[in-house]
Amino acid sequence: MEVWRRETTLTYRLLDASTGVTVEKLERFLYRVTYQGRSVLFALNDLTQVKPPPDGLAPGETFVGPVADESGLRFFLVFNERLRIFLYILDETAAVPEGFDPSPQTDRILIGKRTGFAFYRDDRLPRKILIGVFYTNSQVNNYFDGPFDQLPDNFMEGEAFREMLLKVEPSLKGQIDRFGGSPNGAQRYMIAPYFYYGGIDELTAFHRCATDPRVPSADYCACFVADERSQEQFKLLPLALKKIKGGKRSHRR
Repeated sequence: MEVWRRETTLTYRLLDASTGVTVEKLERFLYRVTYQGRSVLFALNDLTQVKPPPDGLAPGETFVGPVADESGLRFFLVFNERLRIFLYILDETAAVPEGFDPSPQTDRILIGKRTGFAFYRDDRLPRKILIGVFYTNSQVNNYFDGPFDQLPDNFMEGEAFREMLLKVEPSLKGQIDRFGGSPNGAQRYMIAPYFYYGGIDELTAFHRCATDPRVPSADYCACFVADERSQEQFKLLPLALKKIKGGKRSHRR
């Protein structure tokens, strides 16, 4: 892990026929990309049969699509319309290439031995919710920087996903495509409800929220979403607790 390395400058360029690049869709998950006479076939993951188990979704949640993250883990991306939040649920319908250690504070919080991903064992449903990504991994932009950049585009139908985003952030109306991207493709709405943690003890705030009697039962899932401002200040505040305190919620882009 190169913790000394500065963040790489990002450069965006659209590659299309005007730059000599052609993309042909041969099948639903098979594409041919050609440049200067050389062609390469790209076979995308076919996860059409991957669905959450019947008891994997909470009331009011909608399954957005499956996520095959570069870490090797798979997730279910879900949206809660009433709470206006997204969650990444660990896909355990197949073998999970990860082992877990419990947090010293509570065995409800599990830390991946390989990825550093932190999960909360939901005490209402048999599932694990992604609540944390190790901050340094996001700094060096490695395979364990979180699933925000591996969204299930191939499984999004029509305008459903854009409508979800507009419920979260109405000000984006007219500014995003159906995948949440800007018109020129240079930016995309960032779905990262988890907290970028530096120490495991920071994640205990999620557990305190989940067990706080002041949190209404209907707001339970909002305990696993970090307020963006708390991330900026590196002091975790789950959205459910922010709601109790009467603060205005903020969103990531």
